[in-house]
Amino acid sequence: MARPGLGTLLLAGAAAFGYYKYSKMTAAEKEQLKQKAVKLYDDNVPQNVKDMIAGKQGGQTQPAGGNFNGGTDGFSQM
Repeated sequence: MARPGLGTLLLAGAAAFGYYKYSKMTAAEKEQLKQKAVKLYDDNVPQNVKDMIAGKQGGQTQPAGGNFNGGTDGFSQM
């Protein structure tokens, strides 16, 4: 079994500390944090990425279950 590296341990420690700090926040502080996150998202995420997250179809996309093999349905005549 591979041992976790220092980076993994630091990331786990940072996540645990963040969870601890969040659990100690008041409801008002949590709401302020949420508003900061929404503002950060609105200011820095491009519109096309927002559309993808929202599930809007744009551009040329293949529908689920589409034909991905050039229209042969898996059969070819050679």
